[in-house]
Amino acid sequence: MNSDINVDMMKPYFLNEPNNANEPNNKIHKNTKIKLYDMLLVNEVKISKKISTIPYYYNYYEIISEYRTIEVGNRNDCVLENLDIVLNNENNDKYLLITYNSVKTQLLVDLNTFLFHLKTPKLFVFHVLDTYSYLSDSLHTLSTVNVCFFDLCPENIVLGENYKPILKNFQNSLIDGNTLNDNYISIILRKIKNYTYKPLEIHLLYYLIVNDEITISYSLIDMICDNYMEGLTFLYLFNDNYRENCRKMCRDCLTQYINQSKTEIINKIFTFYKTWDSYSLSIMYIHIFSHMIHVFDLTDTVVNAIVNNLLNNIHPEPTKRETMTTTRNMMEEIYVKHADWSFIDKIPNDKLTELYNVL
Repeated sequence: MNSDINVDMMKPYFLNEPNNANEPNNKIHKNTKIKLYDMLLVNEVKISKKISTIPYYYNYYEIISEYRTIEVGNRNDCVLENLDIVLNNENNDKYLLITYNSVKTQLLVDLNTFLFHLKTPKLFVFHVLDTYSYLSDSLHTLSTVNVCFFDLCPENIVLGENYKPILKNFQNSLIDGNTLNDNYISIILRKIKNYTYKPLEIHLLYYLIVNDEITISYSLIDMICDNYMEGLTFLYLFNDNYRENCRKMCRDCLTQYINQSKTEIINKIFTFYKTWDSYSLSIMYIHIFSHMIHVFDLTDTVVNAIVNNLLNNIHPEPTKRETMTTTRNMMEEIYVKHADWSFIDKIPNDKLTELYNVL
């Protein structure tokens, strides 16, 4: 699984990577948990089976490799002391003993923790670009086995000692988007806690399915747009005209569903599932890149070109978003076009603390 985005061409401008960062590590780490047997766990098992067909999947994803049913009365206290127990009061009778597989590593921290502990701007820029490239490749590969991760956020991304991101927590992911239905996705929508990285139509879907709205009104459109725009925290870095235009596009996008039935709206939204992971990844990194431009003063650099590229993936109207393949190809072209990375050495170290404070 090789990324189309070649970050190797940028490495001469950055500090050396840690020892054995490029050495292959094919040893699988096994992590065991007890989890409640429910629809979400069944969903994670099915998705894990699909992902397990990907060569060297454990370098990119933490998935379930083994499971067996256990009854509450048969749980062993000595075993439980060493397990991460996930209990749910709705069902106290049946659990599964789950084994997760991922690459063996001594370091395992979430994305934000990793990025916020880097010591120089040069390292920060490199690892932001590198993790974006790696995650883009990982999400694209998931799409080839008909899996939409659907819950992309910093907490579901961990990094090992080779500093490469691993996706985890597939219980809220979607399998075969062509067969999505209300019952399936409603359970997932209720479970997801963070909608910051969700596209506008998912916010609408939440109101229709979880809040059981019959159809949409202009007042509901305003409410959804308000909640959605509040999550786009990077917009304060853009001018008033851009923000006003963004809000208008949101309203226009949702207004098209006026007078349509709930079923019609939901079925239409389901057809856009292939854009959802690309949207989430773009929103995450636009937030980081935009603040980098502002704090590090990178307006006339490759980072600004990258943001302009990613903005194409977060259009409120799903049909106007670029595909993941197109985005990856455009990123490659940007890296080739912007060959001068000397600006990296001109960023003062004290600017890194300022960046962390706004992120």
